[in-house]
Amino acid sequence: VMMDDNVVSTSRGLATTHPAITKLIALMNSGDEATQVKGLKCIHNIAPVEKNRKAFVESDALGTVFRLSEGSSNAVKEQCGRAIVSLAIGENYCEAIGQAGGVERMLALASEQNAEVAINSLKGYTALMASPQNRSIAEQLNAGHVLAQCLNHSNEWVKLQATHAILATYGPNGNPQIQHEINSAGVGRVFDHFRNHIQTG
Repeated sequence: VMMDDNVVSTSRGLATTHPAITKLIALMNSGDEATQVKGLKCIHNIAPVEKNRKAFVESDALGTVFRLSEGSSNAVKEQCGRAIVSLAIGENYCEAIGQAGGVERMLALASEQNAEVAINSLKGYTALMASPQNRSIAEQLNAGHVLAQCLNHSNEWVKLQATHAILATYGPNGNPQIQHEINSAGVGRVFDHFRNHIQTG
């Protein structure tokens, strides 16, 4: 699997065989930071195709993404959230990621100070909330506390993405317990501000 910028940007149809995806994951496990970033971008680009998504899950791409998300590089951690967004398409994939610890990993990254890491992990978390099982996991992990902290982040885009995450967790399809946690965390007014902001455009 070649991972120069050309292939990453046009790879949606390329790495569609198990051997290619296995090789990609091996490169990510052994490579330097730049290789890891490109590999995660490759996942983000080609995972929307279901046969690729299936191959990634069967090749333990999740284990690699989660391991990389525990490193020190913000550039890598930012791409981990984006990779999860593409891998979490379809409820069965959402559930598989949740069972593997994905909700916990995304929440851990969401609480980091780096804005890009927080934004992309909140996007990954929000994608995972399509599964009722993952919303239950979120409740067990006290997700409301983390999301409430995100609403107090200095970056406006983190706040906005946290609002999406809250709506996904306890909105029409979500969990009222999370709403209670958010309210009791004393950020109701901040949330009201963003809810009004979304409603007005």
